[in-house]
Amino acid sequence: MDRKSVSVILVKVLWFAISLIIGFFLMFLLTMLPTQGRLSNEVPINPMVFITAAISVFFLSMLYRYRLSRREGLLIAVIIFSYSCIIYFVSNETPSAVYFDYGTLSGLTLISCILAILPFFGEKRPLGFDHLGTKKASILFGSSVMWISPLLSELFIWTRWYMNGIFWEKLSYMVLGAMGTKDVLFEFGFWAFASLAIYYFSMRIFELIAERH
Repeated sequence: MDRKSVSVILVKVLWFAISLIIGFFLMFLLTMLPTQGRLSNEVPINPMVFITAAISVFFLSMLYRYRLSRREGLLIAVIIFSYSCIIYFVSNETPSAVYFDYGTLSGLTLISCILAILPFFGEKRPLGFDHLGTKKASILFGSSVMWISPLLSELFIWTRWYMNGIFWEKLSYMVLGAMGTKDVLFEFGFWAFASLAIYYFSMRIFELIAERH
């Protein structure tokens, strides 16, 4: 590998780190919005949860357009399910609330983002996206994982409550996504999405500029 190639890789890594910082800053600004609360007294769900669910469905539908093979679809499902289980098992439930480990969520977000940008560093395709637009498909995957996984982990908790016969008791004072944009259902998905969107579009601009020279 020559010096120029090494320099290009270092620049891409540096810009990825900068994209993560910008994405985190945007997430921080978003969490300042007053979005806490519940839909109504009868519906213990924060309205932001519906936005999260809609975004999850949108990303999955976009990935579906790439006509993924059965192996690819299964691998994505396994990763999302594994993330959901990890988030679920590191959660800490108290009589008044359920707390999630932000260090674990941050680490999972970082891993999904790293997997998503690998196609920008050559012919590395860890998910086997053997289609045109591989970079876009990989970015969509990385953006969707942290939207879907926290939501599934919360649904796991609701299922456990239901099986233990305490579902309605818990929902009498707990709210799904109660913190709005500050909730784990939203903020880590937005962080991954914002960071990867910045990285993807800036890399596309750099590539177009390079092609003209």
